[in-house]
Amino acid sequence: MRYLILLLLFTSCGRDFNQDNWSDEVKEMFNNYLKEASYYDNKVAKDITESGDIVFLPDSEFDGSVVGTCMRWTNGDWKISINQDYWQEVDKHARELLMFHELGHCLHWFDHRTERKDDGYPMSIMYPYMFNGLYYNDNRSNYLYELHDV
Repeated sequence: MRYLILLLLFTSCGRDFNQDNWSDEVKEMFNNYLKEASYYDNKVAKDITESGDIVFLPDSEFDGSVVGTCMRWTNGDWKISINQDYWQEVDKHARELLMFHELGHCLHWFDHRTERKDDGYPMSIMYPYMFNGLYYNDNRSNYLYELHDV
């Protein structure tokens, strides 16, 4: 019975998302992600982009070192939850890294990748832990190429 309830939760009908509530910064990052994806012919269907939401929650809503999550429902709806305390502490580069990571999960179903480069930094934005935002920014074009060429 417990599994049936969980199944119903994840297969329920449409959810009420309101992307008008997003901050200008979040809207800009979302649109930049879609633009970057289109450069690599990794386009996202319009119905998917309109069926999701991005919310900010307090640190107490997350386990351990988790700073973002993506939930997908079988009907295509999705929801990204961002740790608002982490978001406020980091620079714009780390914010983009986190947002692009979660959008990779939600819009493209990308899994985590744990490979590292020779310098010890992650090979992919889809690394399961956040890393230095300035390093990401300095290597942004390589990370975006890798992300959309998966």
